[in-house]
Amino acid sequence: HTCPEIPGAIGTDLSSQEHVQKILKTHEPVLSDVFESIQGFQTIAYHVPVFEGDIFRGSLGILIPFDQLSRKYLQPIQIDREGYAWMISGRGIELYCPVPGHMGKSVFENCKDFPTILAMAREMLNGQQGATSYRYDWVRDERAVSVQKQAVFVPVHIGDTFWSIAVATPEEKVLDIIQGFKNRWLLITGLIICIAVLWNSYLLRAFKILKEEEKRRQAEMALKASEEKYRELVENANSIILRMDAEG
Repeated sequence: HTCPEIPGAIGTDLSSQEHVQKILKTHEPVLSDVFESIQGFQTIAYHVPVFEGDIFRGSLGILIPFDQLSRKYLQPIQIDREGYAWMISGRGIELYCPVPGHMGKSVFENCKDFPTILAMAREMLNGQQGATSYRYDWVRDERAVSVQKQAVFVPVHIGDTFWSIAVATPEEKVLDIIQGFKNRWLLITGLIICIAVLWNSYLLRAFKILKEEEKRRQAEMALKASEEKYRELVENANSIILRMDAEG
C-alpha cells in the first residue's frame, strides 16, 4: 500500500533497499540515508515495525523529501560566499551539500582529492565533535581558487543512527571577524583609557582642591589663634596701664 497511490508502486520489491533489509532483520525502527525513491525523488525513509501480537508483519514507512529539509534548515546556513553547512550520514553519505552532484554520494568519493577533508570525515564518522581546518577549491557550483577553511562539526543522534553536521567558514572571513572584534576591542579599550585619564585628572584636581582647602583652613586657624593672642596681650597691657594710673 502507498499513499498517495502511485501507479506501478504496489507489488514493487523493496528488499534491496538497505534500510528495509535492516528492519526485516532487527524489527526495530530505522532511518535511511538519502536515496532515490521508486517515486523518483531524493528522500529519507523512516520505517517502524508492525506486529500482530508477537508476530512481525512488516513495516510502516514514511518518505521525507530531503530537499525540503535541507532548504529549510541547512541551506540558510551561509557565511559569506564560500561558507556553508554540509552533512553526512553515519556511513559517510553526503545527506546535504551545496556542491552539485554531491548529495547521495560518499564523501570519500566526492572529496578523494582532498585528504584534509577525508581526515575530518573520519572523525565525524566516529561520532566525534571538534574543529579543524582544510583546503578546498570548489565554491558552490563553480571552480575557484583553493580556499583555507575553518570548520566545526558535531554529531546529531537520530533513532538508531546519527548524522554529522559540519559548518565550514573561509579562514579569511574568520580573520575578518576577529579583526573586527580586535578593532572594536581597541576602540573600547581606548575609550576606557580616556575615561580613566579624565577620571584620574578629576581626582587629582579634587585632591589638590582639598589640600588647598586644608591649607587655607589651617591658615585661618593660625590667624585666629594669633588674633586671640594679640587681643590677650592688648587687654593685659590695658589692665596694667589702668592699674598704674590708679596707683599714681
